[in-house]
Amino acid sequence: HKESSAPVLIAARVGALLADLPWLLCNVATGGASEPPNPTDGPMITIVRAAVTPAAPFGLYVTVSVSVDGGTKFDFVCRTTAVKGPTPEWKAQLCLGEQAKQWGNSAKLKFLLLEEHKLGTAKTSAFVGCAVVALSDLKSADGCNELLFSDIDSEPVLSGAPLTPCFLTTAFADGELNGLALTTSNSRVSVSKHPLSSHPRRYARHAFIMSRGTRGDVQPFVALACGLCNELGWLVTFCTEDRWKDFVVSKCADISDGAVRFVTSGGDTQRQTESWISKEIMSSKTEALQELMMAASESNFFPSGPVFLHHLRLLQASEQRIDLIINAFTLTGIALLCGEAHCIPVVGFCLQPSCIPSDDPEWHAIIPVDSGGLSLLEQAEAKLFTSHTSLKPLRRIFELHPFSSLSLPSLRAQCGLQSSITWKAMFKWQLPLIIPMLPDTFPRPSDWPSNFISTDFIFLRSSAPGGGSLAKPIVDFIDAARAKQRKLMVMTFSSMPVPRRLALGAAVEMLQKSKHDFALLYVGKRQPDEVPGAMQAVAARLEVEGKLLEVEGADFGVLFPRMDAFVVHGGLGTTVEALRMRKPTAVTGILLMDQRFWGMVCFEKGVGPKPMHIEAWKSIAVDWADRALDSDSDYSKAAAALCFGDEANDGVSENVLAFHHLLSHGELQPPKGHLAQAAGTFPKNA
Repeated sequence: HKESSAPVLIAARVGALLADLPWLLCNVATGGASEPPNPTDGPMITIVRAAVTPAAPFGLYVTVSVSVDGGTKFDFVCRTTAVKGPTPEWKAQLCLGEQAKQWGNSAKLKFLLLEEHKLGTAKTSAFVGCAVVALSDLKSADGCNELLFSDIDSEPVLSGAPLTPCFLTTAFADGELNGLALTTSNSRVSVSKHPLSSHPRRYARHAFIMSRGTRGDVQPFVALACGLCNELGWLVTFCTEDRWKDFVVSKCADISDGAVRFVTSGGDTQRQTESWISKEIMSSKTEALQELMMAASESNFFPSGPVFLHHLRLLQASEQRIDLIINAFTLTGIALLCGEAHCIPVVGFCLQPSCIPSDDPEWHAIIPVDSGGLSLLEQAEAKLFTSHTSLKPLRRIFELHPFSSLSLPSLRAQCGLQSSITWKAMFKWQLPLIIPMLPDTFPRPSDWPSNFISTDFIFLRSSAPGGGSLAKPIVDFIDAARAKQRKLMVMTFSSMPVPRRLALGAAVEMLQKSKHDFALLYVGKRQPDEVPGAMQAVAARLEVEGKLLEVEGADFGVLFPRMDAFVVHGGLGTTVEALRMRKPTAVTGILLMDQRFWGMVCFEKGVGPKPMHIEAWKSIAVDWADRALDSDSDYSKAAAALCFGDEANDGVSENVLAFHHLLSHGELQPPKGHLAQAAGTFPKNA
């Protein structure tokens, strides 16, 4: 990523041309593919520059294409000429054509940054980066728009020393978009394509929320952002992946005070988890691979570090500086780096407490579960690959990456900071950490500092059109079951890649062999694996009988109160929503990290069996159904006596109050590295 010398650039040019030789020869033989000419009418967009592009000996150009319906198919519209240099400036005013006046809110523009390779009259191109943006977001932004380029893996394009994200600067002239069929939304919620864009008022505080991951990982932070705005009047800059932009904006659309501004972090975790290799790793039943995934959970998001630093640098130069950084647990090291580099206090918001180190022997990083394998091997794994003692060296290996400019020590050095071990710094300086769980949810380790605060579970209640209600097929299914005096069980694995043959197999097993006449509703993404024909036939018969229904999604806040028992994947939100119903709850599925933790919570509270991998769970499924749907069983009695908070309370106020208290009654200081002078101590497993 560093600047290259002239000989290196020449060698790179020759190498690239040799690699492109087959395409260049084909281009000559066919007379070259003629490029459509740029339009000469319609609204005009200006392609200004690209900041800090990867060093290359070729000219760089930008193409613009459009998806009118917002889908995946984009049509070429126009392009710039090729310009050389690490910060190419085009200042090209490109017409989008008369048809652009018909584009509406669904339209998206794709900007491709390409290298132009030429050999005589033949030419071809090489991909550098891509940025996709909704046309309505460009209209709502102030003046220039900064669009982050992503590479072929959807990670930010980074280059230079220190590493800097590559942003494309575009602009629409005044009035250029006024004729387009675009509508505007709540002025309190915006998609900021330039962090220096101003707001009409000054807010009580300005928080920078950094979160990456799946929708379930981002969702609690959206609930918190809404609460900070509604209850405290804060300005919240919400930095996460572009995939969740519409989700964040729609869920924040009804805030009544403060403001939420979305900026991108780069990356696409959902796409990564949907790859074949990720599914294979996540489906692994071994504790060793589970511990390896937890060890790598932070380093996986290191490419977003320079993007966070870029946004914070600009925001610290704006009219309202950042008062507080709030981070997800998978960004703890990056958040401490950002806070130290820009002198901003940091408060973690941790929904996976098992990741927090402790020397207590009963505190496990990974909860061992029965996966139906060889018992001796499972016992060995439970001893060797579940503790924080074994996690610590693995985590350090992933953080160090000695030959990578994206290692945590390298990123800190690029900011002029000395090396630091994340959790040692957290403990030594007793940096605040909020855990949105009731204090008696799990046994608190004895060596955690008092600044690690447990509050209450936090939920995002739906305010979108159609939220707060159930689809007609679900309502009809429930009504038909109740009319036949059947009890109801829900099974859901959210977006987890649980093979359909295993989920359906467990459902069929229970429905056919349980002593209870009940109905089962399966909620979740239907996985593409093949289901045996015999099983499919039985499932079809059960559907006709009104005993089985499969749906893609449902509002759990409305659905769960109507259920009698729950089989869930172990995500915090889903599991706690189920436990609040005071009904038996079992956890199974692929059981990733904290899903095992919540499975053990259910078991220790006496409301369900020990967490068990879905492949092994079928062996206990009938016993589970028999006991879960029996009002006099041990599961039912324990669940009825359980208290996991008021189901009507979303927990937002309790968590907002905790942040308010930290800022109002304590002297929050920016973080420091663990090697800085102080008298603090930390666990040996930190």
